[in-house]
Amino acid sequence: LLFLLIIICIDERNMKVCWLTGSSFIDVDIGLIQGINKNLDLFWIVILQKESFYSYDYINSFMKQNDIKGMIVSFKNRLRSLKSFLQYFQTVRKMESLESDVYYIDYLGLPYMFPLIYLCGIPKTKIIYPCHDFIDHVSIPYRKQISNYKKFIFRHFINFHFFSDTQKKLFEKEYVNRNTFFIPLNLKSFGKSSKVVANDKIVFLFFGTIRKNKGLEILLKAVNLLGERIKDKFIVKIYGNADDWNYYENQINDKSVYDLQIRRIENSEIPDLFVTSHYLVLPYHDVTQSGPLLIAYNYRLPVIASDLSGFREYIENGKNGFLFDEGKPESLAEVLTNIINSGNAFYDLIKKNLYDFVENNISQEILITKYLNMFSAVCHATD
Repeated sequence: LLFLLIIICIDERNMKVCWLTGSSFIDVDIGLIQGINKNLDLFWIVILQKESFYSYDYINSFMKQNDIKGMIVSFKNRLRSLKSFLQYFQTVRKMESLESDVYYIDYLGLPYMFPLIYLCGIPKTKIIYPCHDFIDHVSIPYRKQISNYKKFIFRHFINFHFFSDTQKKLFEKEYVNRNTFFIPLNLKSFGKSSKVVANDKIVFLFFGTIRKNKGLEILLKAVNLLGERIKDKFIVKIYGNADDWNYYENQINDKSVYDLQIRRIENSEIPDLFVTSHYLVLPYHDVTQSGPLLIAYNYRLPVIASDLSGFREYIENGKNGFLFDEGKPESLAEVLTNIINSGNAFYDLIKKNLYDFVENNISQEILITKYLNMFSAVCHATD
């Protein structure tokens, strides 16, 4: 038995994995890359687009500091342009030349990436597509084009990684004879903070790009329902960019209870913002998995969220956070009122339970082990 375990360990260390990350998912992947690199032969390809929170120099420095082999591809043209097509083609040819055991492609690459991969010589059995959204958000731009592109991927590839068990099960009902894996999103860390939350007021935070599916109007209406006598006991922070802020601003009755920062929030601001809040509020109308929730959990910040299946995977109501009826401001107002009127008396217990949940379910060590098992399963299935 010991001999077999040694053989398996040696096999994993020699496993060659090509991991490709797009700009939108660098914050998802970067926390795992260092640990993965220590356990197998990794080659990391990073696609940097025009709009990215991470610079070329930052990624390059991270690779050097952690002894990670890889390459950075900067896209400066429109993704549909001929120049972009050539960059995609060169990237796929590089991937093909690596002759890796597994290819993990965390990048949609609309419209060229996956058709080129399909036509190249990489065996389809070696490719894993991490699907962040099987059911697309209604409000996303170019929803129809993205949906059709992903249907191509679902029909022509075999291995799929889902970050939500709910999404995985929905996929399996529609697509059979596929290899599916469920591994939650990695905690999103943006560094440490030396600040602490003040206890003179309870701080509720709404964070992230403001879109229709995120239901900010539910939070605003809930705050409007709170009684005058408690309005000096809390503050609501709204930090994020919005294309239609006037729509939301018109629903605010009393701006004195808000800290409004309607702009792009830089990565460097995130640690202080989260550690100086008591709760993150996610009044979403739909969710697959939530980046802000994973940031909150990284900083052990409890979450108040709509009672949706994607949130129920992370939140046990009244134990490590709170759930309220989706789309109902009065339900959220009741949760907020109970917290405020209690003086946040049960906060320490909620925090403790959240610590335990993170350590037992989504700590980085646990997730890295699950990734290694997934890679091993795909690698050995192609032997």
